[in-house]
Amino acid sequence: MRRICLKALAPLLAVGLFIGLAAPAVAENMAYDFEAEIPEAWSEDATHQVTGQSQVLGPFNQRNDDYPNKASLRIGKESQGRPLKVEFDLVLLGNWDSQGSKADSFTVEDGDGNELLKVEQFPCDLTDKDENLPEGTPGATKVGKRYMRHCVLHKSFVLPAGVEEIVFKGKTTGRRSEFWALDNVRLTAG
Repeated sequence: MRRICLKALAPLLAVGLFIGLAAPAVAENMAYDFEAEIPEAWSEDATHQVTGQSQVLGPFNQRNDDYPNKASLRIGKESQGRPLKVEFDLVLLGNWDSQGSKADSFTVEDGDGNELLKVEQFPCDLTDKDENLPEGTPGATKVGKRYMRHCVLHKSFVLPAGVEEIVFKGKTTGRRSEFWALDNVRLTAG
């Protein structure tokens, strides 16, 4: 009986080792800089060259039919039931307003619409009253027929365990004067 068990154990161990090697690795790091081909995990694949910045995913504007209104990233089962720290650069193009009747906002939600991050303050140093010329950005970037300055806000949040999709959305009041884009998106096990 003992000999039969040992003979049966060897093939089972070999199969277990094979399955262990073939199983997907737990995602420790996922990074997207949008310089190369955009992975299928992203809902959009249009990129744009922002002056003085690397290639970015976007631009986006929910009020302008010429541009996508949001971007989503399918995480799938990559988190393996663990929370992930999500960091990204939010690139704001044009005149993003922080207050008043033309206040803009930016949100990140999970695939079920639960809010994970909301940005309502855009602390870009500006050179004019119309918030059209953020300081400290080299040159201007053409979007459509307009040239716009930009500023970059580094943002982060913790993605709860089990979330399989992240949705990035901006709510702008300008159809041709406000856009957003993403760069340097990084997810790390945390």
